[in-house]
Amino acid sequence: MPELNLKFTLPEERDEAKVAQEGDSWKGVAWDLDNRLRGLIKHAGDDVPEEKLEAYQEIRGWLYDNMEAHGVFLG
Repeated sequence: MPELNLKFTLPEERDEAKVAQEGDSWKGVAWDLDNRLRGLIKHAGDDVPEEKLEAYQEIRGWLYDNMEAHGVFLG
């Protein structure tokens, strides 16, 4: 079975090690943000101003564009 081992020189690379350890948590944050925006867009009632709906869509688009630019994806 393939293995991947990451090594960091501490304390010099402490920040890099922390980023590597928290990757899954950050993905969860992005996933939650995307789902929240999706829900706000999908379930927007007639009382939601069009400007607000457009802002939700713009933010969601920016999230996807930014993830793609960094080579990361939620799926």
